[in-house]
Amino acid sequence: MTVTTEREWCVRFVGSYFSLITNVMAENDEQAEANAIAQLQDQHGLDMETAGAFDVEAFDIEDGENS
Repeated sequence: MTVTTEREWCVRFVGSYFSLITNVMAENDEQAEANAIAQLQDQHGLDMETAGAFDVEAFDIEDGENS
């Protein structure tokens, strides 16, 4: 049996005219970014590619690390 350890991540999207921050649960930074993109699309209808986000950063809230 495989045990997964999900942590809380803060993901920030930066565009020319906006900065958007959301929190998600994930195992790593790549999954956090993917989960944040899916969450914003599903819950709010926001497409970060169409919105013009040119930078995405994921911060591990527990460790204080960013990717």
